[in-house]
Formats: sequence, structure tokens, C-alpha cells
Amino acid sequence: MNKLIFICLFLFYGLISYSQAKDTIRAKSFADSAWKAYQKYYFRKSIKLLDSAISYDPTNSFSYHLKAEAQWFLCDYADAAETYKRMISLDNGNLLKVSAYVFLGMLYGKAGMPVQATAQYVSAVKLWEGGYVPHKQFKTVEELDYFLALAFLEEKTKAMKIISERNLDSLTYPRRHELERLHERCLLLFDKTPKELLEESFKEYMLSGDIKPLEE
Repeated sequence: MNKLIFICLFLFYGLISYSQAKDTIRAKSFADSAWKAYQKYYFRKSIKLLDSAISYDPTNSFSYHLKAEAQWFLCDYADAAETYKRMISLDNGNLLKVSAYVFLGMLYGKAGMPVQATAQYVSAVKLWEGGYVPHKQFKTVEELDYFLALAFLEEKTKAMKIISERNLDSLTYPRRHELERLHERCLLLFDKTPKELLEESFKEYMLSGDIKPLEE
């Protein structure tokens, strides 16, 4: 009897593994097709294909990231924000966590959802100030995005206090020079209104003027 139960369980889990493997293959096929459509600027087609990929593998963060990009290229910022938010929740290996929250805030800002945008900027600030250790390779990028979040929150006094309390005298060139330049860039963020800052910061994430989304 025990042997029969063991065989049944073996077959059951074997079928599950086989089914999961088939789903993974199907998801990859749809994702590959979506990537090809995306590269040719067929963003709506790419989104449909990615929805199919996600239906077979709902835990693949890449599919959500690519879908979010296609959505914001179509100016569907609210949908892009929700997709990107889902990507963040899945991507535990994300090396740019502070930057991800700031960018999600910008998507909400572009969607005309200031309350949600502010919540993401606050999350970015709390993460940075809560003992978060950024990846060494991206520390400067993440720190700049931390100050970008402060700028969106109009926390100039706080930013100036943080910078003024840093002692650069003990540092040698080129590290001291790098930090001085970083501080200058950070403080320049506060010369713009949050609306101006959003429009300027988001430009680098948009298609160049001579590229238009295509329909198929």
C-alpha cells in the first residue's frame, strides 16, 4: 500500500514538473516574440504577446519590465505604473531598488496620480535612510536618485543639511572631486519645480522624436 502511494505521488509530481516545464517553454516563446515586436516598435503587439507569456509564467520579472516599457512608450502611464509596480514586487535581485521606487513615482506622476507618486518617493527615501546598502557599482546612481526623490518632495533644506554635514577634507583626489561634483548635481535638482523636474528627468526614458510606435 505504501509503495502504491509512493508511486502515485511520484507520478503526480512528475506530471506537475512536466506541465511547469511546458509552461516555461511557452512563456519563453511568447516573450521572445514580444521582444522582436518591441524592437520593431510594435508595442501593442508586444504587450499582447507579453500578456500570454505572463499567463504561463506570472513570476518572470522581465516580462513585466518589457511590458511596462511598451506601455509608457504608448503614453499609457497609469497601466505602465501598475505593471512596473508588479515587476518591483517580483524582482528580489534588483540592484537598483531606490532608483526603481523613484522611477515608479515618475510613472505615477506622468499618469497624473500625485498621491501615488509621492508615496513612491517617500518609499525611496525611507529605504535609503533605513540602512540600505546599494550595490557598489551603482552607489552613485542610487544616491543621485535618492536626492532626486528629495527634490520631488521639495526637501531642499534636508538635502543641504546632509551635504553640509559630510566631511570631504579627509578625502583625497579623485574621490573628493567626484563627491563635490555629485553634490553640485544633487543641489541643482532643487532649482526646478517638481513638474519641471519630472518632465526633464523622464525625457531619457522616451522614444527619440523620429521614432513612432507602429500598428500591425
